[in-house]
Amino acid sequence: FNWKYFKINRKKRNFLYRILIISENYNESRYIKRCLNYSNEFQVFVLSELYRLKNTLEKVKPHALIVDIDNISIKPLDIAKIFAMREKPVDYESLLIFYGKAQHKINDVVSYLKYKEKVLKIPINQYNELLQNISNHFNLNYNFEKIRVLVSLINNEKDFGKIIKVFDNDYMVIGTYNIDETFKSIEKYNPEIVLVDTEILNKDNQKKLEELKNNIANHNLIGLINKDIDKNQFNFFDKFLIKPLQENDLKNLKSFIDHE
Repeated sequence: FNWKYFKINRKKRNFLYRILIISENYNESRYIKRCLNYSNEFQVFVLSELYRLKNTLEKVKPHALIVDIDNISIKPLDIAKIFAMREKPVDYESLLIFYGKAQHKINDVVSYLKYKEKVLKIPINQYNELLQNISNHFNLNYNFEKIRVLVSLINNEKDFGKIIKVFDNDYMVIGTYNIDETFKSIEKYNPEIVLVDTEILNKDNQKKLEELKNNIANHNLIGLINKDIDKNQFNFFDKFLIKPLQENDLKNLKSFIDHE
């Protein structure tokens, strides 16, 4: 990561609105932040340590708050009290978005806060609706681009480091550590690329992985194998890579998918 490049380019951005994402789920907050970073108008902050909530609100004074209600360890009523007492920016009406599956938990909170500011409830996984509401609130004609996602299931840290090195600039790389987490990430983020270490699979997992592949469009399922003959055991992968992974093989895979 080139910090010099990052700092130079950050100074050129003309931020107009500050957005604070509140979530204790690293991948979820990183995904939303990456979506919002396509716009030069937004300066995006992420808060995962909720004991710092009051101080962060005081320092950032966000124009918009996105609360991941499925991934916060603070009670809805407590967070509502903090929001109600915070100092809001004076240059634009603030926006508060409760995002996630557990909407029933915050109905009373929304009823209380909506008399103080604009409050929205967005269902889980509705990223386009989330981003479009933010864009409309700030009167921006901005088309948010789809985030390219790579999901990997591999237990070798060196191989995962090579994946990060080759793909991280153009893809959001999500590392999973068990097959259930992999399935959840595939269903949630609809990744363009999925890398799976075949040593981790059993017959039940193979069947579910094949079903997911058939139900998700634009999906490249890559099997990571120990030797070439292992290909005969798996007929549902699009391509195979031999372990330990080689950077050139990963670069060739990226180039192939980028030009599909």
